[in-house]
Amino acid sequence: GLLFYGPPGTGKTEGVRALAKHTGWALFSTSGTELIGDPSKIDEILTQAEDARPAIIFIDEGEEVLQDRRYGRASTVTNKLLSAMDGVAGKVSDILFIAATNHPNGLDPAVLRGGRFTEKVGFTPPAQPAMVQMITAWLTSKAWEIDGGPEEAAAMLTGLAPADIKAVLQAAVNQVATAAAMSGGEVTRRLSADDLLRARERVAPSDLQP
Repeated sequence: GLLFYGPPGTGKTEGVRALAKHTGWALFSTSGTELIGDPSKIDEILTQAEDARPAIIFIDEGEEVLQDRRYGRASTVTNKLLSAMDGVAGKVSDILFIAATNHPNGLDPAVLRGGRFTEKVGFTPPAQPAMVQMITAWLTSKAWEIDGGPEEAAAMLTGLAPADIKAVLQAAVNQVATAAAMSGGEVTRRLSADDLLRARERVAPSDLQP
């Protein structure tokens, strides 16, 4: 098993999808919340994965079912999941479990034991060069430009997760388009630094606090 951890929006789910696409393995997804609501989903998704091997079973919001059983509310589901991973007659080959969590602290020690979610992969907000690439690709796909170029935009959005960066860009575009529509003017398809700052304040205000 693999444990993907990091702040929200840093690409954990996208990483799973990319891994499945690159390897050609079948992908079956669920969430911790879904498993708590219906523990039989564990057996159902494991059966589907066994029939489609090689396969990846992805559990989003993994902390819901992987947290320390001494304090969690889902110990029965956690036990069932760990038993499924271990296999009654031994581990099933060619099935990879991946759990994603925003909160890696407080997970049950048994979850991290060898043979379970042993390997851990951290996801963090992108570095400046990656941000520039991402912003450039986004603007190109939308046929928009930005004053100062992607480099200046990346500097203004430092520290944000990929999902938040895209959300800020989209919010800025929406602001400009809405303002043009209300004034009866033409949409210039160009963002200013002020457009970006206002969008960031709206989308991710907390991260601007000292």
